[in-house]
Amino acid sequence: MVVGPDDFRHVLSHFASGITIVTTRDADGCPTGMTATAFTALSLDPPLVLVCVDLKARCYPALAACERFAVNILEAGQEALSRRFASATIDDKFEGVAYHAGRLGLPLLDGALAALECAKVSTYPGGDHTILVGRVDAVAAGEGDPLLHYRGKYDRLQSSSPTPRRNSQMSIPLSRPPKDDEIKRAVLAAIDSGQYILGPECREFETEFARYIGTRRAVLTNSGTAALWMVMKALGVKAGDEVLVPSHTAFPTAEAILFADATPVFVDVDETGTIDPKDAAGKITPRTVGVVPVHIYGHPVNVDAIRDLATQRGLWMLEDCCQAHGAKYRGQRVGSFGRAAAFSFYPSKNLTVMGDGGILTTDDDEIAARCRRLRDHGRLNKDVHTELGFNLRFNDVQAAVGRVILRRLDAMNDRRRALAARYGQALAGLPIELPREQPEAHHVYHLYVIRTPRRKELAAFLKERGIQTGIHYPVPCHRQPVVERLAPPPLPRTERLVEEILTLPISAGHTDAEIDQVAAAVREFFTR
Repeated sequence: MVVGPDDFRHVLSHFASGITIVTTRDADGCPTGMTATAFTALSLDPPLVLVCVDLKARCYPALAACERFAVNILEAGQEALSRRFASATIDDKFEGVAYHAGRLGLPLLDGALAALECAKVSTYPGGDHTILVGRVDAVAAGEGDPLLHYRGKYDRLQSSSPTPRRNSQMSIPLSRPPKDDEIKRAVLAAIDSGQYILGPECREFETEFARYIGTRRAVLTNSGTAALWMVMKALGVKAGDEVLVPSHTAFPTAEAILFADATPVFVDVDETGTIDPKDAAGKITPRTVGVVPVHIYGHPVNVDAIRDLATQRGLWMLEDCCQAHGAKYRGQRVGSFGRAAAFSFYPSKNLTVMGDGGILTTDDDEIAARCRRLRDHGRLNKDVHTELGFNLRFNDVQAAVGRVILRRLDAMNDRRRALAARYGQALAGLPIELPREQPEAHHVYHLYVIRTPRRKELAAFLKERGIQTGIHYPVPCHRQPVVERLAPPPLPRTERLVEEILTLPISAGHTDAEIDQVAAAVREFFTR
């Protein structure tokens, strides 16, 4: 009766950051429980969780002896319950506490935001704590905000919480990358292995990432920029070639084209902020060899139109997926449509490796083999170099991090989508343009970008209230000084867009309460 990964992912994506209480029954059948100092997902399929409990608690012997336990995730407003179970002075934690039996007969706390009923599969004693690993056999979830505890006090819990006082230190960052015990253990294991460059962790990560995207091959490298450059070299790009690319993207997209000795031809955007197929078609010349569509902010481009254009005009298509890990177009993951695709693992990305990094995906064995040589000094084997390459290799420590987060990626993307929907409901009716998601697209909201002519005023207003914002990107690629020599023509939609865009905080690590706080501040700005 093990639950499916989708049900498990639903609970994790909404509530995994909350305070938890582990409950079971002792040998006499009486309910017992204690707070867990850590709670994380160990695996999605099968669904495994890990909780860390204190050996000094009076109920620890019951937890150590039990075959089943439950993880109760507390709802905002249950501070008293958390304090009670964290106390070492109350013999009967359940006295006067409302609870009910779950599907498996375990005691579940009434009013909890979510509960996971687990069969214990292993324990790991260490110091004054023990780690319990459980297979999740039943889950239940409600709606609301999780109870949070930060630096010795309970955090803001409700959307009605007062706005932070002005001129306070930044309290809501643009992004909050994951960092937890599971990631730390993976890093330490990689360090202990003694294999650090393109070793077993890298090989496994490449295999798992290719399987996730739906391609035959994946090749790790040290950045998304390097991935783009290597693919273009593998495709035979040379001086005099032209490559179509949207101007509205991070400059490294165009930079990779320039490093490949080709000329970027900048294309305007459509209503989604991605490359406009009609403008792209009008800029093809006899020198055009390819197109690099960018799935900007996590929203897929119009793949059908761009792929048809490339096929009809004999161009290759190289997807820039650096902001779109897990995004889909008509149910198929981006990164599997063109001759190849490039991804970035920069810390704010949906899938990060705690530093710079990148990967390319392809079904073309020759492209994959060539890129493997290019990332390692053009090496055919240890002693023979068949061409000039560079040191663009990846490392096993970061690959270990990537493997952990890849297992969580869909759940984290679901969380981003839920927060984006929360923004959409809270900001509806204001004089701003919200992100658009086309019917055939599955947006993963690497960034949540709104549009307003009053961007500068709004950003300053939010900053005063402890809310960080960003602009991605204020200077379009065709207006960068380094490409002035190309004399690119104006791109009216792009130039208007970059004057109005403003990025609001979003990541899988943000809480509902934080998103509500940002939305309330935006609404206050426009309705004051």
